[in-house]
Amino acid sequence: MNYQCGDGWTEYYRETDPEKRKLLFKQMSDVYDDGANELRHRLYEKRHTDSAHPGKMVDKGVLEIMLMSVNDSLIYRLSPFTARSIRRSMTDLGIDEVCDDNDMSASAVYWEIRNAARRYFENCKGPQYARKWFGMVASSDDEKLEKTAYDVWTMTVRIPEIYGMTEEMRIFSDAVRDEFTEMSEEARASYMRQVRQAKGKL
Repeated sequence: MNYQCGDGWTEYYRETDPEKRKLLFKQMSDVYDDGANELRHRLYEKRHTDSAHPGKMVDKGVLEIMLMSVNDSLIYRLSPFTARSIRRSMTDLGIDEVCDDNDMSASAVYWEIRNAARRYFENCKGPQYARKWFGMVASSDDEKLEKTAYDVWTMTVRIPEIYGMTEEMRIFSDAVRDEFTEMSEEARASYMRQVRQAKGKL
């Protein structure tokens, strides 16, 4: 699927600071309106609003991606509860906002998930990510990249195929994979290694 970003919205989706994005939305929504501005606003509010703590900035998008990345063990416990959990995550990420009669709705959801993935991948470069030996030893940059590539493959290929949810998770999978593989040539190569190694193992 061709997910159009929409005229003038590139900077909004590249920015990962929620407060800066809020300002960018106000600036750009007054100038650019491709029919998806109302949805963009809803997706932002849904992602960053905690009903239990009004006024507190959260990022449910990053949280859902993080939970998907650590759900490897769930694959071995195939159950309706697990499938329901994945569907709930997709809903929290805005998949239910896609309308068949509005092509830009899929694009708006895709780019919002890409933005969340972008922020998540920034955290994957930090010193606490993918630590070894019970957390006592830091991983190298190459090891972090390989671990992230494995997580991306798990989220976008392994889980959707094993649970028979490839189509339901299509936009999510496209967004997370595209954001990672377009980070750098090294990231793309690392992801493709995971794909080659996984052939016949699903």
